Amino acid sequence: MKRRRSSADSFNCGRWQASHSHRKLVEFSPNRAIKRIATGVKTSSCMTKASNRISPSFSAAICLSCLVRPMKACLAILTMLWLFAYSARCADADRMRPDEESLRSYMAGNYDLIGRKADSTGTYSGHVALQDVNGVLQVTRTIEGKTDKCVARFDTVAGNDKIPVLRTHFHFDGKEYDATYRWQSDPDNYPRFTGYVYRAGTKSPGLEALFPIHR
Repeated sequence: MKRRRSSADSFNCGRWQASHSHRKLVEFSPNRAIKRIATGVKTSSCMTKASNRISPSFSAAICLSCLVRPMKACLAILTMLWLFAYSARCADADRMRPDEESLRSYMAGNYDLIGRKADSTGTYSGHVALQDVNGVLQVTRTIEGKTDKCVARFDTVAGNDKIPVLRTHFHFDGKEYDATYRWQSDPDNYPRFTGYVYRAGTKSPGLEALFPIHR
């Protein structure tokens, strides 16, 4: 009596093949098994056993290769965000940097000066002339009949806020002083200056205000 062919007599698991008459071993492909495992494809018990026989170093290499691609994508995104933030910061810095050439032309002129001395309640008055000479803002101060010449330079204060100021270094009453001024436009679009006057060791800085002489 012919025996009924059972499922155990013939099966196909991975690259294994069997028949009634003989069984033949065909080379198993680990790459295919790992690819199916990595992509989440359901595998048979035979394939799972075969994959378990793969060396740990080979498995580690497969795992690393699966992680490289998303890591590269994340790195590219982070790089783009950093470049965007850096460009925006540079653009803000450029916008906040004063246009010195335009400012020198805007500030050039004659001013009446009134002030209070540093570490004193004494006041004084005088005259200040600002001139744009070859790209340099030259300052001529005349107070109580005495004239002193110096150079003004642009600077910024308040750290990242970069508030523009005008700084000068001059002689007054036989001593060296520094002054830091802020400016704003009056109703006729002429600049007005207000600032502090001080020297090393000053406890109470002096005050100065410059008002444009309209002509």
